[in-house]
Amino acid sequence: MKEFVKLMGAIELLRREEISIGKAAEIAGITLYEMIKIADDVGILLAYSEKDLEKDLERFNWQR
Repeated sequence: MKEFVKLMGAIELLRREEISIGKAAEIAGITLYEMIKIADDVGILLAYSEKDLEKDLERFNWQR
């Protein structure tokens, strides 16, 4: 139940464009890919720039 509450909070912040998709995934405790799928499923359109991607990759300690 706690995870669901985190996910719903992250979705709402994302919907209001207060956080990035990467930050939403971090809050919800899921992968970036899972968050992208969920956002699509609930009808959130993402304006995801290359700069956003760089920030998210850095946040998740990924390297190109």
